[in-house]
Amino acid sequence: MPFLYADRVRETATTTGTGTFTLAGAVSGFRSFSSGIGANNTCFYAIQHQTANEWEVGFGTVGSPATTLARTSVISSSNSNAAVSFSSGTKDVFVTQPADQLAPSNFIPGGRLSLSSTDPIPSSDLSAQGTIYYLPFVDSKIEIYSGNRWVVYDIGTGISLSLSGLSTTTNYDVFAIVSSGAPALSTTAWTNATTRATALTTVDGVQVQSGTTTRRYLGTIRTSAANQCTDSAAQRFVWNYYHRQRKPLYKSDGGATSYTYNSTTYQQARAQGSNKVELVCGVSGAMFDMTCHSYTTHGTAGQGGITAIGYEAVNFIAPAYGSTTAGFSISQVASQATVATGRSVGFPAIGFRTLYWVERIFSTGTVTFFNNADRAGIQGWWEC
Repeated sequence: MPFLYADRVRETATTTGTGTFTLAGAVSGFRSFSSGIGANNTCFYAIQHQTANEWEVGFGTVGSPATTLARTSVISSSNSNAAVSFSSGTKDVFVTQPADQLAPSNFIPGGRLSLSSTDPIPSSDLSAQGTIYYLPFVDSKIEIYSGNRWVVYDIGTGISLSLSGLSTTTNYDVFAIVSSGAPALSTTAWTNATTRATALTTVDGVQVQSGTTTRRYLGTIRTSAANQCTDSAAQRFVWNYYHRQRKPLYKSDGGATSYTYNSTTYQQARAQGSNKVELVCGVSGAMFDMTCHSYTTHGTAGQGGITAIGYEAVNFIAPAYGSTTAGFSISQVASQATVATGRSVGFPAIGFRTLYWVERIFSTGTVTFFNNADRAGIQGWWEC
């Protein structure tokens, strides 16, 4: 059932009521729906009563044979944009282009998800927020699929959704929907931290929810607590599918000025479970670039520490599509202070992901790690 446009398609009809129109033939100088659109195909139509103030514009389906036009979906009308119950008399029925289809579009909406009510790219940490917003970024337009066509909507200064009722530490996909004729937001929970309960699919190359294609995918969030979400340097839990930006990810320890470690087994820095950064990723293809730093001494020349970033594990592990390099702070002479930098770059798998700041000794003895904020930490950026 292809959707078609055609020039100079115009017929008359005498059908009454709100149902399918029976077409009476082409007007002189014009083509019929049969020759211009064809049986079983779809098009935009307009119906205008020749003597009464009754009109309708919509999305229609030509019958088989092509002598009928089903009014599949009404776009606008003289009946408050609902189906018109046409009175008796002759009507003109023709192929048209609705006004809401005239705005140029590349199917890329203009907004971004944010925990700020005014800023699509917040420059400060936003923790324990109870509302998700979709704000204009490049513009305020978005197209949402109606089930048979794309309709352009304007979000104005933004739309929002309360996170009340959302479970703690759970991933949620965020969708643009139409509610009471206006754009709105809706969420769908994942099965677990790495698996969607409902898959995404595409319509005309646009990501939508499988089985409910009128829900346009905007991104994924993760709750940091029940009814709350966080977007901070250590927890990037708002991920945008469109217009992603490189946002900082970092964590410094801020604990003891120095501490020691004497094992070749990796541990989180200073054995603190908070020495990590966390993120959520909705669709594969977003990138992170992180470094970690250490400042150490060792009482024996040729010995020292190792600092690294562990992807999803307190170990020297890189993402499946990426790389990780450890930093070796080996003393050339006894008790020499040495600085090292490790790095991890990659494209994480979808879902909730953790990058651990880890460390160990090189081989033997005891390493002293200095924990000054300007010398140690994990930092970088994530596309969200």
